Amino acid sequence: MRIGRRGIFGLGLAAFSGGAAMARQNPPATQNPTAPLSPTPSGPVGERIPLWPFRLPERAPANLVERVDGGVIGVAQPRLEVFRPLPGMDQKRAMLVIPGGGYQRLVLDNEGYGMARYLTGHGITACVLVHRLPGEGWAQGANVPLQDAQRAMKVIRSQAVHWGVDATHVGVIGFSAGGHLAGMLSTHFHASTYTAMDGIDALSSRPAYAGLIYPVVGMEAELNHGATRQMLVGDAPTPEQVRAFSVDKHVTAETPTTFIACAADDPIVPEENSRRLFRALQAAKVRSELHVFESGGHGFGLVSKATASAWPDLFMRWRPEA
Repeated sequence: MRIGRRGIFGLGLAAFSGGAAMARQNPPATQNPTAPLSPTPSGPVGERIPLWPFRLPERAPANLVERVDGGVIGVAQPRLEVFRPLPGMDQKRAMLVIPGGGYQRLVLDNEGYGMARYLTGHGITACVLVHRLPGEGWAQGANVPLQDAQRAMKVIRSQAVHWGVDATHVGVIGFSAGGHLAGMLSTHFHASTYTAMDGIDALSSRPAYAGLIYPVVGMEAELNHGATRQMLVGDAPTPEQVRAFSVDKHVTAETPTTFIACAADDPIVPEENSRRLFRALQAAKVRSELHVFESGGHGFGLVSKATASAWPDLFMRWRPEA
């Protein structure tokens, strides 16, 4: 079910304080501690950690049931699914992984679990984000994915001692719409999108660095993947709404160092999204790198046999070590 414009447009990112007020007006419900499981990954998940163990920022919509329909939908209990490196390989690093799906669903196999297995093979603790979707009846609409992403970074840092990872070196990587969410996290980590719940919310949600793979960046019709734009701002957004959800419009000198990769033959998210973000990062003097591959299309993740298949090794060589 898609949320109406009133639910999305009234909660633009230019007015995050309004979202907090709405959370207070709609008392959150207590969560069931047993989260429904996503499709079983081929590698073990060490922990499934609910982002909001006691209450959500708002009451979950009635009859919202998590299931698989071309990807995971109906997420009522946002969470992290944690993959840990084998003993002896641990680099004391962690990364938040955000799969794509146009904000309509979460495609967890290639862009979630596949990326997690790749990262653990390089000694990095990978935390796959299973976040709420904006078109499923949440009162705070388009704000809910960013609420979950901010909280996820804080939860990872709260687990740093337990996992033996460096809390100052938690990165984020996102794909397609997940790249948009990772970009929003990188540019809106300072925004108060929900009322603080506990001591975890005193921690920073700023990523140490970001990898954005074929990301959605702008909300203009000529730039945007239709599903992402529809889910966030609808068919006829105002200029203010376009700006609120266009990542490049919010880059500052505080934006984390960023790696971007896309394919020139992407038929869904034009490469201009990546180029526009790269220009904004360079203008703000943020350390950044852009790779536009000749071929790969969209959604290549880790399985492309085209030139875009080079991106994971480039990313790992680029990734800041401190």
